[in-house]
Amino acid sequence: MMDVDSGNRNQIISEIQRIAKKLNSETVSRTEFAKESNISLHQINKYFGGWMEAVSEAGLIPNTKHVRKTHDELFQKFYEVCVMLNKIPTTIEFERNTSNAVKPYRKNFGSWQDTLSNFKVWLQENYSDSKFINMLLLILRGLVTDVVTCQTHATRSLFQRHRAFLY
Repeated sequence: MMDVDSGNRNQIISEIQRIAKKLNSETVSRTEFAKESNISLHQINKYFGGWMEAVSEAGLIPNTKHVRKTHDELFQKFYEVCVMLNKIPTTIEFERNTSNAVKPYRKNFGSWQDTLSNFKVWLQENYSDSKFINMLLLILRGLVTDVVTCQTHATRSLFQRHRAFLY
């Protein structure tokens, strides 16, 4: 690996730009850079603090495809899907109605049930008057198995009868 002295950050920037031009791309991944360059990723981290910072300083667009989203970002997207569908979506409905996959939710929270449980807490903190909180309570307590039934009048009265039990 080539040793890049501290006065030569421009050499790293030029190398990132060269690879982007070769790939005809507005971004370069770490993997692509490692294949095409003799400069170590250690040097990148040493002089720029991280790969995305180096790519930005090279005037390119950092690839954020694999950047882990915060819980707040995940739940905000989940909330948007709930509003759009007017219900709590199943995993299949969620994936059909967003560009997000279910995988990050499972990776962060475990099962879909755990995702719903954590989403309920997030809703209570961020949208305390949301109708989705009651729907989640019914689903999480097993009082309804089909999320579609959460929209019915019967479910609203079921919620009223079990209110004390749910909280």
